[in-house]
Amino acid sequence: MPPLVIDALNLLTSYFLPVEETADDADAWTLLRVMEGRVGGFLHACENSKIDPHFVIDAGFSSVEAEAKWTARREDEVRDNARRVPHSAQTLFGDVLTAAGAKVYMVDRVDGGSFDT
Repeated sequence: MPPLVIDALNLLTSYFLPVEETADDADAWTLLRVMEGRVGGFLHACENSKIDPHFVIDAGFSSVEAEAKWTARREDEVRDNARRVPHSAQTLFGDVLTAAGAKVYMVDRVDGGSFDT
């Protein structure tokens, strides 16, 4: 099967944890069930398509400038009480992927989009 390298965090809130589609009062357990269901469906589709997915979960930044921008956005979200994605969602996401049998690479200071298996 050909490998498919996926910058996992780019898909976290647009597919695997769709916070915009979830009720505002959804608890963490509901979000976890949604994520588990979507991960399972994605892996099943990859298997049916004969694709071997490799998920890269990165730190989200690879430079001092990018880290400063990321920190400023998180501070604004906390200040405005606007963060709908649970803190440490990337760790939870990695655990869900691993539990489902996916190949997961946790990397630091490397952008997931540039990772090579």
